[in-house]
Amino acid sequence: MGKSQFGCTARVDSVTNVVKLQKKVKGKWVNVTKSKARTVRKPKAGVKKYRNQTRNYRCRKGTFRTASMGHGVYRGVPSKSRHWTYSKSVKNPCK
Repeated sequence: MGKSQFGCTARVDSVTNVVKLQKKVKGKWVNVTKSKARTVRKPKAGVKKYRNQTRNYRCRKGTFRTASMGHGVYRGVPSKSRHWTYSKSVKNPCK
């Protein structure tokens, strides 16, 4: 299961986050499960951290990482800054 923690530094209308669990297959990262988009309306700026997680994924051998992307809406305008961030990779996380 992949997890992410997100928040915002300024007061905004909402923040949305999506997280994916990825497995390295033949040298490329492949999505194996993902979350639903989680939107928090009127989040508290700077203090509160919100969490999101992927659907369950049965434990398997391999190398995995978590990919997370989020964006905010301010005064009805969605942010244009949307990019994926990645965790460090972990080999055989179930051991």
